[in-house]
Amino acid sequence: MIWLIYGDECPECKTEPKGEVVRQLFPRYDYCSKNCGILLFIPSWREPEQKVSAVCWQVGDGGWQKMTAGHYNDLLSAVKKFCQTFT
Repeated sequence: MIWLIYGDECPECKTEPKGEVVRQLFPRYDYCSKNCGILLFIPSWREPEQKVSAVCWQVGDGGWQKMTAGHYNDLLSAVKKFCQTFT
């Protein structure tokens, strides 16, 4: 069974050639093929009107920041520690 349907350009790559993002049957979160370091929301190929976009986060009243692989890994390890403490 083939899940890879078609590619899209990564909106966060600033250099040429831009990285490629592969749309699949279901929407997901992933990084581009060039690993630009920004976590992306990748819509399904069924939703061509939706664009690939960066996942952003905000702390308090501060500005919105794009989530990088480092931020994601830090957040994941904090959640794991929290869960281990209370389970």
